[in-house]
Amino acid sequence: MQEDLRTRYVGLTVAAHILGLSQSTVRLLADSGRVRSTRDPVGRRLLLREDVERIADERKHSRALVSG
Repeated sequence: MQEDLRTRYVGLTVAAHILGLSQSTVRLLADSGRVRSTRDPVGRRLLLREDVERIADERKHSRALVSG
């Protein structure tokens, strides 16, 4: 289970870095259900890597439309 958490999920700080958003905004994305999340055994929020990468791609695509 621990290995599965590390490969399938990223922490809040990493997700914020990948997305170029604040940790507060990433928390809102998780609370709204846009990014699926869980908690590790210590209670830290973990975000599904697949969802984080999907939103990062969406953001990249929307920026390309605006600038291009």
